[in-house]
Amino acid sequence: LLSGEAGVFDEAEMLLLTELRDDVSFALDHIDQAERLKYLAYYDALTGLASCTLLVERLAQHIRSLADQQLFAVAIIDIVDLLSINETLGRAGGDQLLREFGARLASIIRDRARISEKQKPPL
Repeated sequence: LLSGEAGVFDEAEMLLLTELRDDVSFALDHIDQAERLKYLAYYDALTGLASCTLLVERLAQHIRSLADQQLFAVAIIDIVDLLSINETLGRAGGDQLLREFGARLASIIRDRARISEKQKPPL
């Protein structure tokens, strides 16, 4: 609602408009949070690569769609001593390494959902 004049809306209308604004704002925040949670359930926030959950789901779909006796491969790449890299370069350096590694993998493999970053749980 818009008015070119001040004081057009009475106190009850202003209260109603304020409550409506707050409700719409809450709903939009809730939608944004739900979309972010859905994204984080399937993608790593640091690298943007598929999470282990999404990889397993896609792998299961692929296996179900295969004809009998059809072969496929799964490659596992491990960054050795990432803890040492974090200790030497700091966490920001280790994170930058993971982002760069993820970007290089993504440039080779078009479907980012086929690339997953499996992280070890924190100690």
